[in-house]
Amino acid sequence: MLPDELVQKLMAGLKPTTSPQTSFARRYPFAARLLRVGLVLFTLGLLGYVGAGVYFYTRQHAMVFRPVARGEQARRQVAAPLGASYVTFSAARGETITALFGPALDEHGDRVLPDAARRPTLLFFYGVGEYLNYPFLRNQIEVFRRAGFNVLVPEYIGLGLSSGEPSEQGLYDTALAAFEYLKRRPDVDPQRIFIVGHSLGGAPAVDLAARVQPAGLMTLATFTSLPDIAALRYPMFPCHYLTRIRCPNVEKIRQVRAPILILHAENDTTVPLWMAEALTKAAFEGGNQQVVQITIPSGNHDTIFALPKGEAVRAMQAFAGIAPVTPEKGRPETPQPAQAAGGVGSTPSAAVRNIAVGTTTAATMNRQ
Repeated sequence: MLPDELVQKLMAGLKPTTSPQTSFARRYPFAARLLRVGLVLFTLGLLGYVGAGVYFYTRQHAMVFRPVARGEQARRQVAAPLGASYVTFSAARGETITALFGPALDEHGDRVLPDAARRPTLLFFYGVGEYLNYPFLRNQIEVFRRAGFNVLVPEYIGLGLSSGEPSEQGLYDTALAAFEYLKRRPDVDPQRIFIVGHSLGGAPAVDLAARVQPAGLMTLATFTSLPDIAALRYPMFPCHYLTRIRCPNVEKIRQVRAPILILHAENDTTVPLWMAEALTKAAFEGGNQQVVQITIPSGNHDTIFALPKGEAVRAMQAFAGIAPVTPEKGRPETPQPAQAAGGVGSTPSAAVRNIAVGTTTAATMNRQ
């Protein structure tokens, strides 16, 4: 038999030792609870951040090419407006593109102008979530027609009435096919085709203008790039790495040699004004000396570009040379049409040099 004292010592040696963690928890119970809560919150926050990032990465295609533009309403062909008609043509990869073509109307919209074939034609690209049956777009088309423009509006590949699957490349393929189609129409002057893009439509417009020789490029509330837009919406994410649909307008506009009109509303909360200024700067840095940027007081991202006889529409008329322009000194002047880039004697026209729109005057930043 072992002495009782020895047995007690042996039993004491078999007792588990207290870990530093246990010791900390016993000595500072409140701090330990705070630490556990902090770790749980950090883990939940990290999981939420990663989950939101995955959602953004996987859903961005639907954010740009919204399901509504592929729905039943968008697929239904409604009656064309007065004098207008639906047309179809093929893209380079074989998709069928449906577009709406409308000749210029008088200011009341009662009749097609007899000289429509000699008037400027707008090749217009619309924004996110729109389609040919979209009420705002239909109204916008009629406003342009009553302003004296022929208008062609194609549905993007994979959206609305056009076949295929929507994609960034599909935007560019749609634009090129539409331009080639317009040049073949006998009732369109191929030297007076102006490429116009609103919001998302600025991407195919800028891309096309960098590849062909239009009479001019007009951007309405157009962004610098989609990663820049995403960074504004989701500043917590590295959007320049996560954004798969790029639309790098600020890079491509450097390659445009045609006259450029950049229109933007001062209070645009969707695409901030600094993006228009960045596009203007990039165009000049690319060597284009025929650039006009007009900032329209107040207004917003959409409706300012669809107001009959509004400042935006009058600026477009002046840029295309089909409406009187009131110079800064108040003397009436009728500008000549802006010439296509690279044409004989191609110089900034009166419309490009100085446009006064109501109380908003914008002169080119030509480096004389």
